[in-house]
Amino acid sequence: MRSTLRALVALSSLSQACSFRVLLIRHAQSQNNVIAADIAQRMAGRPAAEMRAAFEELRHFDPALSEAGEQQAGLLAEYLADKFIARDTPVYCSTMRRTILTSRPVVHLLGWKGNVREDLFEVGGSYTTRDGEEMVHPGTPPRELAQEFAEYSLSSELAALGDQGWYQADHRETKAEAVDRARRVSQWLWDLAEASGGRPAQDVDVACVLHGDLLALLLRALLEIPEESATTFLHLNTGTTLLDLDVKRQRCTLLWHNQVEHLAGHPGVVTGDEMLRVVS
Repeated sequence: MRSTLRALVALSSLSQACSFRVLLIRHAQSQNNVIAADIAQRMAGRPAAEMRAAFEELRHFDPALSEAGEQQAGLLAEYLADKFIARDTPVYCSTMRRTILTSRPVVHLLGWKGNVREDLFEVGGSYTTRDGEEMVHPGTPPRELAQEFAEYSLSSELAALGDQGWYQADHRETKAEAVDRARRVSQWLWDLAEASGGRPAQDVDVACVLHGDLLALLLRALLEIPEESATTFLHLNTGTTLLDLDVKRQRCTLLWHNQVEHLAGHPGVVTGDEMLRVVS
């Protein structure tokens, strides 16, 4: 499998000499994912809306990784260190701890540069639910994130918020708002590609550790999936997707999707599909 993927990258390098490689990664299993898995098991056969409501009551607005998630993050870092030769690659995370905690072993082991952006959070934003009522949560203050993750650089927009929470909206983000945000993130990636100056691609030029729902919307935007299409993209925890952005041809090529080769031999830590039954 690995040799096949290496060959795919090599062939693509020959045919697209001046391109920009984007590695997208879903975060490792969080405590919220554990809650979802438990609900899926306990409430099997019940209506999806009922399971979703139960999950919303129990979820945390900013969960840490589970024990399995920490193992996944470590395995991911070891895999990327073996697979990619790129150094000083920027890694962008959301303001939600589970993405930063997933990327941390990668940043430490590979020497890649950790960054936190304000627009990479999961669809819906920061909120809690009590007795069926949704309440916006301001999220972790950027100053607190800067102290906890001192090796990461915060965007200027985040740094300016200081002790305020990073989520400034007065409502849970709507699907339409999330779609628009995904399009802006897509444009940001294209801007990075254009700013690279058309130099030959590294095996990876930028990495983003994101969330399942946002990844689906972002891939639809990058691949220009028609709005009326029901096509979606699913990722297991720490599933990786590699894209090639060809600036000259304005073409995005999907090299692989939801690849979890790093979890081979560790079946107990392959997680993420339980969310399909609870919060899809």
